[in-house]
Amino acid sequence: MLVAIAALPIGAEAMACSLVTTTDGLAGDSTASTPGTNSEAGAEVETKDAGNDDARAAAIPDDAGSCRTLREVGVSASGVYTLQGDAGAYQAYCDMDSFGGGWTLVTAPMIASDQGVQDYAPSSPSKVDVGHVTGDHGGIGFTVDMVTGYCSDPPKPAPGHAFTVAGPDGWKQIMATYTFRGSAGCWILFGDSYGTDTNVRPFELGTDLFDRDKNMAHDATGAVVPYAGLTNQCADVENFWDPAYKSLTRSIRVVQRRRAEDKPAGLAAAGDCGNMGWDLTDIYVR
Repeated sequence: MLVAIAALPIGAEAMACSLVTTTDGLAGDSTASTPGTNSEAGAEVETKDAGNDDARAAAIPDDAGSCRTLREVGVSASGVYTLQGDAGAYQAYCDMDSFGGGWTLVTAPMIASDQGVQDYAPSSPSKVDVGHVTGDHGGIGFTVDMVTGYCSDPPKPAPGHAFTVAGPDGWKQIMATYTFRGSAGCWILFGDSYGTDTNVRPFELGTDLFDRDKNMAHDATGAVVPYAGLTNQCADVENFWDPAYKSLTRSIRVVQRRRAEDKPAGLAAAGDCGNMGWDLTDIYVR
């Protein structure tokens, strides 16, 4: 059963832009990144020369549709820009530093759907609580907390959370930072097909991008090892939701690819058999 959690208004689909003001960087450490195993990712994380406002404004075409378009024509400074959509002008924060730049910050009006997904077993005591938070530069974030008593392997469907993003300009990638809490016997996320389909491709190590990996994987001895790209798992020591690691901060920033552009897309995560939760912050599309 799907339970709607505070559906939010849909944002504009197409945009054009002009420079507004700030040159703030992405929240957190936007330049000291280790972008996983992708061989091209290291070259994409650059330190940009902000230049001067006149030069930046002159480089902005009137018909630019997104932060991605701005980056493609040479705009290199992170900051707030005025975007012109079908419904009129509004302001958006552009991250021009992370993974090559061109990222548009996702705000509440851009959320097309937002759902807590309850466990399919009628006798299950599972409960999903979804909260909304406002992050740096006005970006929307989610806090998800669950108490799950029903265990299934694989967990299909499982209690969790899913959302989709409308606009801008036919975005092709979505980037978000996850911080995980508690423990779970099974979990599915990062586009895995066992979870709610949100029209993104499952994360592929070596193809998709990640960085800021913290305590996301362990070997059989319990030693921390680099994230292995897993998108679902049940009851193994490498499970970063294993009870042995629930006191640790576990977090990661992940970039995933959209599949079809003719329907909404977003992110989903779910888990089973435990007390668990996660925060989803710094959500961007390009």
